[in-house]
Amino acid sequence: MNPDVMEDYGEDEATVRRRQIEAEELYARIRAAGAVGHAAEAGLDELAVLLGASGESAAEAAYSFYVFEHEAWSGSVRYGTTIVASDADEIRWACDEWFALETGLGSAPTLTTYVDGAEVGSIDLGRHLADTAVSWDDVAVPELAGLPPPVGLPVPGHGLYYGFTSAAE
Repeated sequence: MNPDVMEDYGEDEATVRRRQIEAEELYARIRAAGAVGHAAEAGLDELAVLLGASGESAAEAAYSFYVFEHEAWSGSVRYGTTIVASDADEIRWACDEWFALETGLGSAPTLTTYVDGAEVGSIDLGRHLADTAVSWDDVAVPELAGLPPPVGLPVPGHGLYYGFTSAAE
């Protein structure tokens, strides 16, 4: 929605303004339709900030979530994987799926828990791996209290997004 950025990608001012108006109209229609649920509400609040309809960002709230991190090296290239979830069963499933695909362990995979935006614990999952799966009976994954991060928005102060992220450096 930033006209300067859009113009950098070859969009002229009229196209940028047309998209801005379309986004504002869609936003108004969604708000007029009524309640949309917590996850969508936070996203709509953030959209309101981008559209200039509100000055307060929803992304400033402190959320509770799990972060799985794993890295592997090949020569001078580092491969990093991050999974963010807000449900204990979901993070267990995602970790199991990752380990079923991963062929080399690399560094010790960790599962970190955040409650209200603050780190409250970290588990070395490498110690609990049996073949290509975590022995979850031996891992105490704490339940979360507080708000889950809104889908599609960054987790404030952490540079993370809900779901799977992979990078090579």
